Amino acid sequence: EESFNPLLEWVAPLFFAWKKLLVSYRHWWWMGVQAVASRTLGIKIIFVDWHFIKKSTHAWINGPSQWTPIHSKTIQTLVASMTSVYIMTTARWSLFLITSLLVLVSTTHAFVLPAVTRPFTTTTTTTQIAALTTSSEEIESARAAFALCFFGAVGSASLGRDAIPIVWQKFQVAKTLEGQGPTLGGPSLELPWITGYPTNAVSIADVQKVLDNVASTSKTNAQAIVQDYPLPNQPPGYLTYESFALANANQNPLAVRAVFESLAISSEILVPETAQQVIEEYRQDLLTNKDSMDETTPLQQLRQNLIQTKTLSASALFFLVSILGIADYFAIYHLYKGWFPDWPGFQNFPLQLFDAELGLAAIPQYWIS
Repeated sequence: EESFNPLLEWVAPLFFAWKKLLVSYRHWWWMGVQAVASRTLGIKIIFVDWHFIKKSTHAWINGPSQWTPIHSKTIQTLVASMTSVYIMTTARWSLFLITSLLVLVSTTHAFVLPAVTRPFTTTTTTTQIAALTTSSEEIESARAAFALCFFGAVGSASLGRDAIPIVWQKFQVAKTLEGQGPTLGGPSLELPWITGYPTNAVSIADVQKVLDNVASTSKTNAQAIVQDYPLPNQPPGYLTYESFALANANQNPLAVRAVFESLAISSEILVPETAQQVIEEYRQDLLTNKDSMDETTPLQQLRQNLIQTKTLSASALFFLVSILGIADYFAIYHLYKGWFPDWPGFQNFPLQLFDAELGLAAIPQYWIS
């Protein structure tokens, strides 16, 4: 009777099917892995397509009464575009169904395990048989673990990989604003590198000017900005960075960004009442320390809030990259242990990879079917 790793038994019974699949139907398993990866991407695309088609069809059914003269002139282009969208969506949905079918077929084959006989000669010792069995079980477990790791690294983790450039781009926004717009100069906030802001670029005087412009007694306070600077697709009743920047178009862009990011914890929208309360606390901080402009005392609350916000963002990005890196590492490691465990390429990593005799080119010699 087969013995399984207790940790792997936790995902039974579906895992047992995949385990048999890895042993006896590797070609089906490859199809299954590709299907799962494609299906993960397909689901994302289908939701996007469905949302777009629903909105477009709704506008189409409502009729020409909602179309401007410009739209009327381009009716043929619109028809062609919609037809193209329907065709592409049909193709994507068909691909999704096909890949899902491949998963079912590969799983079905996994439940059928043909009998395997190992001929042993009379000279085979008990120790040799035990060693052979242990080696076979290790390879089998490594291949099973590779399936799980590969699915996690390629399928589910694709969402995390998509988020990395977005988070990194937001982290770099402050540097792109350096040197833009008017500035009053003078002492700066002395922000650390982890905030993503140039160390001496955010002037305290510029920040004070922004705070005065959005004070509760100003015509451009937080509540007024929400009402007077609405933007398309903006959550109703919330303060966004885009609206905040428009209301402070004549201020230093870097100071505007610093003030807004200090109000929110890794977010682009704020409750205006809460934002206004914090702004008034910043202004009170300035009034309390107006006689000690030594680059460190004024606006300590704003500075600490900004450091906390950016530290959390940087930590989240680092954690995400670490998790994805670990998933990739285990996928590669179990691929190595499952199909070419005797390959010595990792003994002197990474130099051994480029060795002419034992490097990547030698992998086929150590492949275990």
